[in-house]
Amino acid sequence: MLYWCEGDKPSGRNYTVGVTSSDFFVIRAFLGWLEKYYDIPKARIKLRLHLWPNSNEGEAQKYWAKKLDLPMSSFTKSYIKERSGKNNKYKNGICRASIHSTEILSDILKRIEREFC
Repeated sequence: MLYWCEGDKPSGRNYTVGVTSSDFFVIRAFLGWLEKYYDIPKARIKLRLHLWPNSNEGEAQKYWAKKLDLPMSSFTKSYIKERSGKNNKYKNGICRASIHSTEILSDILKRIEREFC
């Protein structure tokens, strides 16, 4: 259910398995699920932050790294949403955790279809 609601939707040749949320509990649950059911080590996880112009990228990265127990090296380039002005609701931005795997994405989508469709 978590992936169906919060997960990346497949498009074209994109084989990313990812979840985006402002709630670290959601991201943490996703990471635990990947580890338990797909044996994905933390070293494979990539994090990308969605930030606003008034965000402090370094502080946001520290926040998410600590909450998710991942190293700073897990972060890829942050996305800064320039045109939206300030957003004080998400001080530490919105986080996307992902891995690239055609096999896992295919398995997840088949399970969702089998279970819910």
